[in-house]
Amino acid sequence: MKILFLLVPLLLLAQQAFNVKTTYVMQKELAPFKEYPATLELDEAAIVDIVPRFGGYVEQLWKKRLYERVKKGELLLQAYSPEVYKTKLELLHSLSYRDQAMIKATKRKLQLYDIPQKEILSILKRGKVSTLTAIYSPISGVIYKKDVYEGSSFKAGSLLYQIVDPTRLKATFSYPQRDDRFVHHAHSLQIVIDKESFKPTKLLYHPTTDPKSLYEQASAYFHSNKLLSAGTFAKVQVQGANRLYKVIPKSAAIKKADGWYIFVKNDFDEFEPKKVKLKPLNEEYFELLSPIEVNTTIADYPMFLLDSDAQINGAYDD
Repeated sequence: MKILFLLVPLLLLAQQAFNVKTTYVMQKELAPFKEYPATLELDEAAIVDIVPRFGGYVEQLWKKRLYERVKKGELLLQAYSPEVYKTKLELLHSLSYRDQAMIKATKRKLQLYDIPQKEILSILKRGKVSTLTAIYSPISGVIYKKDVYEGSSFKAGSLLYQIVDPTRLKATFSYPQRDDRFVHHAHSLQIVIDKESFKPTKLLYHPTTDPKSLYEQASAYFHSNKLLSAGTFAKVQVQGANRLYKVIPKSAAIKKADGWYIFVKNDFDEFEPKKVKLKPLNEEYFELLSPIEVNTTIADYPMFLLDSDAQINGAYDD
């Protein structure tokens, strides 16, 4: 009875070893791959403040609502400004006197008020002035801030609108300092949002200001015709250049409290757990840094019973 009792585990082990799916330690030409969480922000270069260089009163407001879309050159508002109107009249008078020096000086004064060139040319050609001054949008985008209303007054230097181009964004991401060389010498980089990929047009690395920080930051700037919101979470995927690596499938490794293990097939057709050093390369492979030869047979998807037997027999002990 005792002999039979001892034979049962041996038979189970033999059956278990027979059913183990195997793979090999391989040498492959691969590109290392890493992924970092990111947050979307507006591209600061695509934000424009509408700040007049003169004071006045809003006579007619054409863009009245936040988040309203505007096109480049589209009329935002028309305002009456006593100081601008006075300068327009000065230009008109200088034309009647044909005083070229005064014409030039008054034109320059209007330009410094940021009066549109087409309005100045209209005065020079037609010899007439309008009491109202138009303010146009310098870019296509969305009204992100608005602090002006029909009939309201404003001072020189006050913010009337802030317009942003929502198609221009940046993905800001953090990465460990140990990955600094990998990120700086990346073969390719892409931003992934809801399974859609975007290629950056510019990559800027943030200066390190905290000497105690273990992380670096960078911003990847990109264009998107799809409407995306600032604050949305994204992923930045960084891929290195191809080179030869000694690798194993990720499915062949088991993570224990003290490190990674693989099961190596020995001369007796048994699988022995070996503690190894691994480094992730991509979603499929680990780089094997331990001295195990290429073409060595190892267990793929190691079964729980193999793992349990090794623990029972102390095979994981150093």
